[in-house]
Parts: sequence; C-alpha cells; structure tokens
Amino acid sequence: MKRNQEWNALLEQAGRAPDGLENCVEQAIKRAKRSERKKKFLKPLSVVLGTAAAFVLLVNCSTDFALAASRVPIVRGLVEAVVLDPSLKAAITHEYVQLVDQTYTKDGVTLEIEYLMADPKNLSVFYRVYDEKERNVTLRPELKNQMGEGISTSSSYGQELVEKVPEENSLFAKIKELFRGGEPEPPIYYWKFHVEDMIPEQLKVEAEVYQAAGMAELPLNIQFEVPLTIEPQFLKSVKTFTINETVSVLGQKLTIDTVEVYPTNTCITWHTAPGNDSWLTYLPFYLTDENGVHVDGIANGISGAGGDMFGGSGKIYLESAWYDTAESLTLHLDDAAVLPKDTPPAILHEDGTLTGLPNYIKQYFSDAGDGFAVLTQKGTYYSNTNPFRRFVDANGKEGSFSKMASRVLDEEGIMHSGYPMPRGVTYPLELEIGFAPAQKLLQGIAISVR
Repeated sequence: MKRNQEWNALLEQAGRAPDGLENCVEQAIKRAKRSERKKKFLKPLSVVLGTAAAFVLLVNCSTDFALAASRVPIVRGLVEAVVLDPSLKAAITHEYVQLVDQTYTKDGVTLEIEYLMADPKNLSVFYRVYDEKERNVTLRPELKNQMGEGISTSSSYGQELVEKVPEENSLFAKIKELFRGGEPEPPIYYWKFHVEDMIPEQLKVEAEVYQAAGMAELPLNIQFEVPLTIEPQFLKSVKTFTINETVSVLGQKLTIDTVEVYPTNTCITWHTAPGNDSWLTYLPFYLTDENGVHVDGIANGISGAGGDMFGGSGKIYLESAWYDTAESLTLHLDDAAVLPKDTPPAILHEDGTLTGLPNYIKQYFSDAGDGFAVLTQKGTYYSNTNPFRRFVDANGKEGSFSKMASRVLDEEGIMHSGYPMPRGVTYPLELEIGFAPAQKLLQGIAISVR
C-alpha cells in the first residue's frame, strides 16, 4: 500500500508527458491487463512501465518526474542511472526527502507518517490520518527534543497537499489506473516547523487529536508521540554566502550580511546604520538565477524574525533558491518603506476615537463591536504589517493588541484593520505606529550572491 501511495504521488507530479511516450505506455497497460499477476496495490515495475526505454524517456524529458521518482526507494537507483542531464543528476544526488513510513493507531484513529523534509533549521512532516468513526479530525503538533523538552518554533499545521486531478483520458490517468487499490486515499497533510537554533538529529512530535465541531474543535483525549530520527546529511544541507555589502535605500543605509540557502527556504540577514533617521519597515527582497527565474518571499509560513523597529537588524525568508542547480544568484530590491524615527504616537481615547494619525491612516467608524478600525494606504504592495503594534497607557503601562483582523477593500491599495478596545488600562493610550506605505525605488538594487 505504501508503494502504491508513493507511485500515485509520483505520477501526480509528473506533469505533461514527453512526446512519443504515450504509445509505449498504452502497450504496457495492455500487457498489464493481460498479465495473470494482478495485485491489489503495486504492480511489478517492469509490467507498469512496459519497457525500460519508456522510463528513460520520461525521466530525461520531465524534470518533475525525475525529482519525484528519486524519492521512491524502489526506483531511485534506476533514476540516477538513466538521467542524462548533469544539472538534473546533481539535483537527484542532492535529494532532500526522507522516507519515514511509520504507522500509529490509538482509539480508532490511525496516523501514517509518510515522509519528512529537514534541514538545520526547518522540518516538514507529511502524513495521512484515518478515523474508523469517520469523524473530521485534526492534529495539533508540538515539537520536542529527545528529553521531552519543548523546542521553540514558529509552525503551521493541518495544511492539505492538494492533488492535481488528471483528465480522465490523459496518459497519467491511464498509468494510475494500474495502481488504484479500489478505496480512495485520504489527503496528505503536513506540519511545518521553523526553529531559530538547530534541528536536533533525535526529536519527537507530540500530536493532540481534535474533532471539528462547527467552528470549534473538541479534544478527543488522544495523543500520538512520534519519534523522528533525521538522517545526518540533511542537517548539513545549507550554504551560506557572506555578502557584507551596504546600499542606500530611500536615503537609509542598509547592509546585507549573509544569504543562507536551505533546501526549503532562503534566509537573508541584514542590519541598518545607527545614524539612519528612519526605520526600514518593508523590504521585499527576491532572488533570480542565471535564467531570470524569480525566488520570491514565502507567502504562507515564516516571513521574518526581528526587524528594524526592534533594533536595526532582521531576517527575511524567501522560498528555496536551489543553490545546487543555480550557476548564479542575484539579490534584488525594487520596493521599500520607511518610517521616520521621530514619528509621534497616535492617541486612542476611551470613546474609541483616534487623534494624531499620519495622512496615510484614517479612522473608520462602525457601529459593530467594542473596538476601533482604520483604513490604511498600502502603497505598492498588498501584504500588510499591523499599523499598530504596541501601546502605552496613561500610567506608563505597556501592552499590545492580542487580536486584530485585516482585509483588502474593493478600493485598490486600501487595507481595513480592526482592533478590540483594550480593557483594564487607563486611557488615553499612546499607539506606536509601525507601518508606512511602500515606495518604488527610483533605481532597483541588485547584489550578486554567487
């Protein structure tokens, strides 16, 4: 069953088949259907593919297929043997997916850990979950070391890997016909963890099981403890480029310190000059390789640690730059936002009114709820930091907003942000402004990484 699942995923990733392969596969399917050796799940490799020539053709004409096939143990060696392209061969040699293939069952709930992807600071775990009572269950994970001590992480969980549904008569639909076991597979989900220190070789995930009940989640008093051993080579999968280059961004001096490229993301560390008169509040870096392929910021998940508002240094995370295949990498910055350091705080009064707002933030009045809202001009980008981060009440007590909600309005470039009125504090409050609209740089910045 496990091999069947791997092949299903492999064929889903294969994309468009190269010309000339379909006839080979059609013949293979006909032979397989005539074969007396019919198993419920995985068919023999020779029967499935028909001829070695067809497999060679597919591997060498489809990068996605070759990379996916390299992660299936029963064909990994064959893939490496037939790949003709040197860069593709290097990518397969540098494979970063570890097969786990462990199953745990408690009180009718079964957890199957399929694969993991790890590097020195990141861990993704791919799994399926079954419930014999057909409840809608979710798992909340916590990462711990071998001693059972919690590991500080930024994490996300429960995301579903959406499988592409092939056209009924497509080549890969025909190939998948050979592998179907009759019962539909549950979707693959994944947990993602990012740590600031280092991922240990030995660790475990403790996952609590919850049942979805409308908008709420009810604990089922079921916990899985999943020990994981990371293969040592994955914990060395990082390449650090020392940049140490200073540039001027909207009149502010910015130094790019390092670019660290991991298999799952790229981390840019930077700092600003103490003499700057403004904070840099938005730095949408991106990378390009020698072919002009963009590596942009991570849309969901980790986005940064620290920032100029917290001491003049920070980190920004992009998607992986695939340093093992790129001949060159260039770091770009085309937009940025600055906030003068002497920007006075806005004042929030007990009746919910705001005074002292900059001209790009306007109060929005609504009868709904016990709170206040603002409309913010975002400038050249749609992602948005919170306009207000912290506050100080009339007695000097510091606090922060525990909840806020934002949405883009129909008007182009406007964000609506709503906040609850803080309770147990003495009004009026001074609100720290932590946002400024982004501006297009007159001349984009480009820094060679390698």
